[in-house]
Amino acid sequence: MQRILTYRNPAFPEIPGPDWHEDRHPIDRWCHLLEFDGIGADRRNLGLVPPVATTSHRESVVVHVGAGAAARRWPADRFAAVIRHLLVLGHEVVLTGDDGDRERALGIAARAGLGSHRVLAGNQNLIELSATVAEASVVLCGDTGVAHLATAFGTRTVQLFGPTSPAEGGPPGHLLNRHEVLWAGRTGDREAATPDPGLLQIGATEVVAALDRQLGKRRGEAGVTSSAYRRVG
Repeated sequence: MQRILTYRNPAFPEIPGPDWHEDRHPIDRWCHLLEFDGIGADRRNLGLVPPVATTSHRESVVVHVGAGAAARRWPADRFAAVIRHLLVLGHEVVLTGDDGDRERALGIAARAGLGSHRVLAGNQNLIELSATVAEASVVLCGDTGVAHLATAFGTRTVQLFGPTSPAEGGPPGHLLNRHEVLWAGRTGDREAATPDPGLLQIGATEVVAALDRQLGKRRGEAGVTSSAYRRVG
């Protein structure tokens, strides 16, 4: 027997489902869909088992340069500035993204003085990307799918939000001790063809500080405090 689990769609009135609420966090949204059909869902049990890949990048700082729309892509020169800081401190850095991000990633690497062999964007399948995220010391990314992967693997992150509030798609509250979420407090069009003005309010200095805090917490440095959504600008 087959069944369809879906939110109500006016185009298919014969298929039952709950009403869609745009302001729901994705975790609550999809758990609610399961519960509507009688399937239990635990909103706190978000963990995934890391996959095994043939190539390891354990303890690298992963910088994911892509996002589904330009509105959520932080400027290339700011990524490069952050990477230069990480390299000066002796951190291993790799750049990830999909096929469409490869040229952007190579340009960022060149600006930062990072070897092209450290650019993984466009050269990994989903399993390899997932393994790289799971093994990372910290992931720097925008409001995109890699952020959700890192949350599921328990990897520390610095996440940059622009047109969307992190309350609508960022890490859930009970996991915020592992994440630095930077946001200017304004919203806009997440599918816009140019970087969101709120995203542009996040400077390289704020991101460097957030990464230093996360790396410090990973090393267990005394005096490094936990964080939540952090307003910038």
